[in-house]
Amino acid sequence: MRQGFKVMAAINVLIVDDESSVRRLLVRILSGEPDLAVAEAASGGQACALASRTRYDAVICDLYLPDIDGLKLIKKLQTSGVCPPLIMMLSGALKPPEEKLPPGAIFINKPFIPGDITAPLAAYARAARQPRNAPAGQS
Repeated sequence: MRQGFKVMAAINVLIVDDESSVRRLLVRILSGEPDLAVAEAASGGQACALASRTRYDAVICDLYLPDIDGLKLIKKLQTSGVCPPLIMMLSGALKPPEEKLPPGAIFINKPFIPGDITAPLAAYARAARQPRNAPAGQS
């Protein structure tokens, strides 16, 4: 059973991957969710340009991009103050050491299944829906 997103406003997701087939797959997975707005970039440079104009709630970023390492891209976005709160790092290679990953980042191996991508976004949507002053578990 698919878990939909029931939030007031769209969650903006930025997909950063140099492989067009991966970007298309991610867009296809996420486009079925009514409360997600998806943008895509094929390089770190494109991602930085998009992030300078639009606030994203989540970034799904390949670890290895042609113009910049994915981890360096995330650090660059953090330094410029435009890094989304939810970070998912993709790679077909081995997981980097924990200390190299951005705090709170989720590592997802390629190939992945749709739930690997949609579950963290659904959890983020639920957390974003929570009133800021309500104790956890109450809404």
